[in-house]
Amino acid sequence: MKIQNIKLQDIHRGSKVTYVPGHVHGNAGHPDCEGGIISSWTDRFVFVNYNKGIGVATKATDLVWG
Repeated sequence: MKIQNIKLQDIHRGSKVTYVPGHVHGNAGHPDCEGGIISSWTDRFVFVNYNKGIGVATKATDLVWG
């Protein structure tokens, strides 16, 4: 599993990421984007703790670092 071509490793648990939905076309500053913290991942999803939910399954392609 990779986020922006960086393979996830144990050191990435607790790292900050931003969810960038497809309809904002890569604009990480758009108000619909949401920050969160990586809790875990599988071969299909990254689980992110957002303000509105714990361990929300998110596609890695919809995430950027920070």
